[in-house]
Amino acid sequence: MQSFSKIPAAAIAFSAVSVWSSLASPAQEYSFGDAAPANSALQVPSSSNPIPAGQLRSVVESSRSVRVAQNTGDGMLRPAPTQYDGIQTNVGVPPVLQSATGVPPRVVEQQSGALDSFAPPQPLPRPVSQVVTTPDKTTDYRPAAPVKPVSFSKSAPSINTQIEAPSYINLNQTATLRIKLQNVGDIAAGNVKLIATLPAHAKFSRSTPSPTNTNGQVYEFQLSNMTAQQIREIAIDLIPTEKKPLDIGTEIVIENTQRIAVGVRQPKIKMSLQGPTEANMGQNVTHKVLLENTGDGLASQIQLQATFPNELQCSKKKEVVIASLEPGQSIIVEMPSLATLAGKGELAVSVGAIGVESQTVKSGIRVFQPELEVSAIGPQMNFVNREGIYTIKLDNKGEIDASNVKIQMQMPRGMQVTTISREANVDPKTGLLIWSFDRIPAKSAQTIMLKTIALEAGQQNCSITVRSKETRDKEITLTTNVATRAELSVAVQNQSGPIQVGGKVQFMVVVENTGSSSATAIAVNIELPEALTPDKQDGIDVLGFGNAIHFETAKLEPGEKREFLFVAAANKKGEHVVRSILQAGGSERQIISESSVYVYEVSDSRVSEALSPAIPR
Repeated sequence: MQSFSKIPAAAIAFSAVSVWSSLASPAQEYSFGDAAPANSALQVPSSSNPIPAGQLRSVVESSRSVRVAQNTGDGMLRPAPTQYDGIQTNVGVPPVLQSATGVPPRVVEQQSGALDSFAPPQPLPRPVSQVVTTPDKTTDYRPAAPVKPVSFSKSAPSINTQIEAPSYINLNQTATLRIKLQNVGDIAAGNVKLIATLPAHAKFSRSTPSPTNTNGQVYEFQLSNMTAQQIREIAIDLIPTEKKPLDIGTEIVIENTQRIAVGVRQPKIKMSLQGPTEANMGQNVTHKVLLENTGDGLASQIQLQATFPNELQCSKKKEVVIASLEPGQSIIVEMPSLATLAGKGELAVSVGAIGVESQTVKSGIRVFQPELEVSAIGPQMNFVNREGIYTIKLDNKGEIDASNVKIQMQMPRGMQVTTISREANVDPKTGLLIWSFDRIPAKSAQTIMLKTIALEAGQQNCSITVRSKETRDKEITLTTNVATRAELSVAVQNQSGPIQVGGKVQFMVVVENTGSSSATAIAVNIELPEALTPDKQDGIDVLGFGNAIHFETAKLEPGEKREFLFVAAANKKGEHVVRSILQAGGSERQIISESSVYVYEVSDSRVSEALSPAIPR
């Protein structure tokens, strides 16, 4: 704070009454522990800064004299509150007496002469250094032991205000009101604002500096930042319009700002997605997500979210959380899946982290499926004990090979396999046939043929199943209706060969059932020519006019054969034909068989057709 000795005389005359008017008040004594009271009745004014130990302070007492005060203690003497002509301001704090040696702050006054011839008083002598006598009787001056400094921390900014005004002002006369502000803190105060409220009967004339905002009798002064211990002054000229005391109030607003330089870093996540673009259905697919922190900040709480297409089925969790990733650090996250559906799809993986912009990468994939088509053909109708041929065809029309292909054919109990074109594993108990193929190339086919025989009548179902690693199971069924039927045959055989006229010829009729079912109500009619007359005998019936024979049997089982014999007399020469007609019950079908006999006279020389021809030697 500047010395009052350097203030112009006019200013001194203006402030002497207001600043030092409190000197007439009773003296205050300060004490520190059990120390003696202060040796002076002079009260340190609030307008003064604290008086350090050993320093002098000059005080203007009147227009012609100056008083000088010195703190002879080793502590700090701080000012006390002061009242100026009815204007109360709290510009200080109660005295704080600090002493490391126990010597309290003390005030010693000196009186000087006229103000015009005022010269700074001589400082009081400082305490003499302690004298120590050495063994060689020499004198050694050593300073007293230094006082250990008291540790302290910087205090927050604090603005003290002091208002200087005349003791009285004439009505309608301009007077100057000075408001001094000091930052008594250890750090700067930012954006200090002084708000002065004038009474209604005080007319504002001007101010230095000018107010930044006015609202009625309230004037705001916006000051710049005030450094530690800096003093600022605002001068306000006002004119009283009524004979009333001027009650002026001030308010300080401090914007306590702090500034710190903090380095800012930013994490950046670089993500790439690697994986196959093609896969076969049923194949395990693994995509790899590469995460790299290319920024200079720590990436934390990294979350990966995968969206799988319909063609891929996720094998593990779709969400992955990574705690942190240091700058420059990278990590690979595997995302396995299973190709379950043929088609084109797209895998999308998004990443997000604290302070990192979310991003998404995608990778297309096409899942192929072997297009295995299975077909089988066989007899839709068959008969018991008849053979049937079956053909199985497996065609891979897809774009990829089919692997681990198995064909299973379940034969019914009513059919038996007799021949196969490709070796198979056969289960004799169940009748299951299995063909295995390690690989069926794309655009190729395999064919299997087998021959069976029907053992039982009825509907026989053959079940065929095709399995592979890449395809779903396919199953088809072949149905064969196996029927039973009586297959009858009849034959007439000449047992005698050529005969003479008047001789007799013997015929045998053979009826056989070669079918799979019984034949009932079997009837055989033999038609003889007129040249032959049948003999009457047991077991045969002669019908008509003696030229027809009738045989009957009630039932003929499958594989059963019946034979009938009859004899006829020849009464005319020539080649005579004998016809047999067979008909079974429930069927209109007639089975016809013929045979002949040659009849000759005695005068004819003819070799019998029944004789075997001789081979000449």
